[in-house]
Amino acid sequence: MKLAGHHVALLIAAFPLSACDQASAAKAEAAVAPAASASAAPPGPRALVKVEPALVEQGRIQLGTAERRSPGTELVLPGDVAPAEDGEAEVGALVSGRVATLEITEGARVKKGQVLARIDAPEVGRATADLLRSRGRALVAARKLGRQVELQAQAATSQNAVDEARAEEQAARADLVAARTLLANMGGGEPGDASGPDAGTSPVTVRIAVRSPIDGVVVRRIAVLGGAVSPDLALFRVVAPDRLLVRARLPETAGAAVKEGAAVVVRPRAARGDAVKDRCEATVEATFGVVDEATRTTPLRVRPAAGCGWLVPGGYVDVVVTVGPGARPGVEQGPVVLVPAEALVDLKGVPTVFVAGKQPGSFEPRAVRPGPTAGASVIVEAGVEPGERVATSGALLLKGELLRSELE
Repeated sequence: MKLAGHHVALLIAAFPLSACDQASAAKAEAAVAPAASASAAPPGPRALVKVEPALVEQGRIQLGTAERRSPGTELVLPGDVAPAEDGEAEVGALVSGRVATLEITEGARVKKGQVLARIDAPEVGRATADLLRSRGRALVAARKLGRQVELQAQAATSQNAVDEARAEEQAARADLVAARTLLANMGGGEPGDASGPDAGTSPVTVRIAVRSPIDGVVVRRIAVLGGAVSPDLALFRVVAPDRLLVRARLPETAGAAVKEGAAVVVRPRAARGDAVKDRCEATVEATFGVVDEATRTTPLRVRPAAGCGWLVPGGYVDVVVTVGPGARPGVEQGPVVLVPAEALVDLKGVPTVFVAGKQPGSFEPRAVRPGPTAGASVIVEAGVEPGERVATSGALLLKGELLRSELE
């Protein structure tokens, strides 16, 4: 009995110890549970990230805009800006000579017909002399024909003589027209019809004007004072900034066709502050229908709409083509909010974008709920409003700046 009582006492003593252990474990679990749930919850609002505004101005941090639209498969094609066929001109002279005067400078805006330079061209003097000779022969032939017609009325000449005089007058008139046309194409002017013993013997003007054939800007000047001029030498290049085209290239591997008349968007590659402002609506004017063997791309000719003043001849741009909505499984059909895919960064396990603040160089890190991708964009189901500007290129730089500030 003593032994049994001893065992009972041990059991009674052990029971409170196990109960205490269970209570301690419960308290430990209760302490750990909030910490675990807190780590899984998205972080609260963070302080603004402030950087030098020059980083945005220099393009190290570029901005995109959250847009509400129907998603589709977007193709971003490389393109370059070039003048249209009627938007550029190589200006020179049709005769040899030397530059006598320069009337404009590089970068000057000129009007159609404006004088760019004047050329001393002795060849124009010879053409003027040919014109004077042709004019004299035409005058003599016309008078001869008139006399023959008068004699025919008096029955004093033959029909054959009249026909010969008429043919001679027509040939002389044709030579005069040819001489006038040649002189006009050279840029020379026809001398007046002077009379008297010295008529046609005074020196003629051999200085001709080189004129711009279009309105535009003089982007290149080769002519120099006293420099030699020949018909195969272009003295100036004039470009019309408002008559431009974009040449895009569709990769053979894109697996999509772009039709003529399709609406596209042209946007700059460099940062230009407001992405919406710099977007340019455009239309595919022509598809070449062939694959370039060197680049394995199909050339596209894109016509920008009016008002795309930021386009510069020779510049590189991106041409955004939307092939069609719903091309990817899981992408919603109706209008949704989209941001450029490069704007999305992972911040301690939470998808985040940096929204530009009111002050230059300030950005608000904002947790978002991303959806499916749609081409070069990502659908954002919550966290960003349409029209807000977000950092695209440079978002990782802002992330690093934020983490560094939190460690201080």
